[in-house]
Amino acid sequence: MRIGDGSDRLEFLKLRGRSQTARIVWSHPPAQLTTFMTHSLRWSDLDDLARSPRLASVQVYNSTLDTAQGSIDISAFGGSTALRELHVAENLPVRGVPAVLAGAPHATVHVARDFHDAPDGAERVHRIAVPTKKPRATR
Repeated sequence: MRIGDGSDRLEFLKLRGRSQTARIVWSHPPAQLTTFMTHSLRWSDLDDLARSPRLASVQVYNSTLDTAQGSIDISAFGGSTALRELHVAENLPVRGVPAVLAGAPHATVHVARDFHDAPDGAERVHRIAVPTKKPRATR
């Protein structure tokens, strides 16, 4: 997905899908982007998004957590010093939480139940209950 690639004016990006798996591919991330929000898209990779220098809020919302599709690595956000909120708990199980906590000193990371690698008792980690997608029955 190349929406916003190279934009110097884009500050807010909201995308809606129908449970498709998506990936952001930006050679030049939007310089002014502060808020990224999606509904009903499953992200395979958010690394290029993490390179947006002013990004403060990432919110990925889906109705259920799909554990069958693997996990998403959020460690690229560890270098996002402007980041305040990283909410990908309703997308896929996440890994890379320790890197975000270490490198993004003001970020709160929202994670789903036990589907993450955050250390027990870590500050700035908000654990939420998200319905888990049930596997389809095969006939």
